[in-house]
Amino acid sequence: MPWRIYQSTDASAPVLTGQVGSVVALLDACLVNGYGTKPAAGWTKPYTGTNKAAFRMGGGRLQAYLRVQDDAPVTAAEFRLQGFESMTGVDVGTDQLPAGAFVTGRKSGTTDATARPWVLVGDERTFLLLVRYHSDATASAYYFGEFFSFTPNDSFGILLTGRYWENTGSWTPNIENFGGLSSGTGYSAAPGHHVLRDSGGITKSIGCDKVAGFGAAALNNNFAGGFTYPNPADGSLLLAPIYLRTTEAGMTVLRGRMRGVWTSLHAYNATGWVQGDTVSGTGELSGKEFTFGGAVVSAANTTGAVFVESSDTVPKN
Repeated sequence: MPWRIYQSTDASAPVLTGQVGSVVALLDACLVNGYGTKPAAGWTKPYTGTNKAAFRMGGGRLQAYLRVQDDAPVTAAEFRLQGFESMTGVDVGTDQLPAGAFVTGRKSGTTDATARPWVLVGDERTFLLLVRYHSDATASAYYFGEFFSFTPNDSFGILLTGRYWENTGSWTPNIENFGGLSSGTGYSAAPGHHVLRDSGGITKSIGCDKVAGFGAAALNNNFAGGFTYPNPADGSLLLAPIYLRTTEAGMTVLRGRMRGVWTSLHAYNATGWVQGDTVSGTGELSGKEFTFGGAVVSAANTTGAVFVESSDTVPKN
């Protein structure tokens, strides 16, 4: 299946609100059924319940499952995500990610029918959902599926990300962790970020962190950098891929990178981008198209910008 982009501005797109079931309906439309002129990404939905569902990857070595609980686990504006290596029912699975827990998501700042802007990119192996849930236009981000692994023949290169807070039932506006990056000088597991297994395929449900660009000096530990926009040398927008790190036996491991996800090396608000704006790559990125996914925030409440690859040029193992 090709890499595709789905947006709330599309004709016949599903409407995301702060009411129960709206996340399941959105994923059903984008991943499984398609809508309007947009074909589905190629996933299946083998198990369902009341305002919850298990979605299964349609490709890749493992074809893992994502369980989505959208029945107001704490509030109707919140949902929960869990990954599984295998499932036999919507509430029954083995080798859970994260082990014995879940990651939380926020689809709206209010529990009403107000429509929230969103962008989803993906294929049969991976998707990233960005939701502008808050009045200040920042986006909450959720990634599930394969990353581009540096481990040969990696059957367990599956990543799940959620909000900063987990298993607490609490929610604070603008406290996320997708927009956070480690400095590059020391590993620090990011809350809400979980990889299915280590590079040896032995240790299950491990944490990870993210690094990008030129390190902390350029990126300030979030999805934003200190370079002038446009770059004075060539008039360009500077983007960097997002790399994933884990620790194994006391060693820091560069495990791979996110598929189709890029960060800006400029201050998050320097470009004037709005969610859905597009730009074409040049030079080494020639042939790629990018869409601005929105401003994303970190646990420290610092804001950066995420761009998603909207052309069918995303690598896969």
